[in-house]
Amino acid sequence: MHEGDVPVGQVGEVCLDNVHTQRHRWSILQLEPGYWLLAEVALGRYVRPMRDDRHRFEVEYIESSVDDACVREILTNGYQAFRLRYGTLTDILREQGRIQLNQQLMRHYDYYIPEWEFDRRDVQVALNGISYAPMSRTSRLSVDQLLADIHTRLDQISHTMLLWRDTLVTSDIADIEETRALYHYLLEHYGSAASTHALAGGAGGLGRFLTGPMRWRDTSGNAASSTGSTASSEAPPVVYVGTPNAPHHLIVYQYPSQLLLVMLVPVARAPQLTSAEFYRTLGDHIMAPIEAVHYRMAQERRGVERVYHWWVLARRDARREVYFVVDRKDATLVQVEEEFRRLSAVDLGQIVMDR
Repeated sequence: MHEGDVPVGQVGEVCLDNVHTQRHRWSILQLEPGYWLLAEVALGRYVRPMRDDRHRFEVEYIESSVDDACVREILTNGYQAFRLRYGTLTDILREQGRIQLNQQLMRHYDYYIPEWEFDRRDVQVALNGISYAPMSRTSRLSVDQLLADIHTRLDQISHTMLLWRDTLVTSDIADIEETRALYHYLLEHYGSAASTHALAGGAGGLGRFLTGPMRWRDTSGNAASSTGSTASSEAPPVVYVGTPNAPHHLIVYQYPSQLLLVMLVPVARAPQLTSAEFYRTLGDHIMAPIEAVHYRMAQERRGVERVYHWWVLARRDARREVYFVVDRKDATLVQVEEEFRRLSAVDLGQIVMDR
């Protein structure tokens, strides 16, 4: 990490983004004004015996093993994850000092760097993208009703996000980079791979808070922690989003195991968000609408994919599957949905009608 007014990699009037050597790649990335990240990535290599002396070996470095664009994407994603957890480098230095900044950088990158695979030619891993959940209009109306009710009744909540089976349903965070960072943070800590034990010890079909003092909520409204102990004064984790970058309490509600409702409350509005009464009130408000959303998402699973010059739309419920192919390469997703809805009503009747 480099701090200063002169850009790293500047040669005369030209600023270098990458430097190639025989054995390594150097990537230079400006994280914030005055802060640059320098990363040295070793090239892949092939070791083989020399032709004239089998006891000696020669090393051939593979030029194509590391892609500059992928390296920069991975470094950018790493910084976005740091900013989500700790805030901007500028704010940390100003408010907490250089020692604390260095400690947080070491804590973050010592954890993430071993997981980076620069030579893996996997676009999805490199780009760290978002998987979106396709929905019908009926499901969208249920989601909109849930989020509108949350913002109307609880004005402390500034942002919401909804996930279904590890796919993003909706988010009202304006910055796509912040949305992506928070999405992957949620998958890592609360997604299906991280919460296979989420409902252990609890009855099926129940919702629960995964953060904050109320770790469990049953149908009678009684609270208990997931380990069976009484509710503590533990505050939910804090993430940094928005412009300017501001700390927010992260409240995650799971219903029952497939749907994650994420709510962000600015720390300035609720410095100590540990009141059990707040969670009871919040749980009472969201129980009915989140049940409706879960029912719609569970009953109506739809997939849309574009293959060459055709759109393929799939509709599936508990009893049947229907695939609909539209031979219109210039059609938009909205037009495909309308065509599917029209055909369903006219020709297919109750086979694919909304329930």
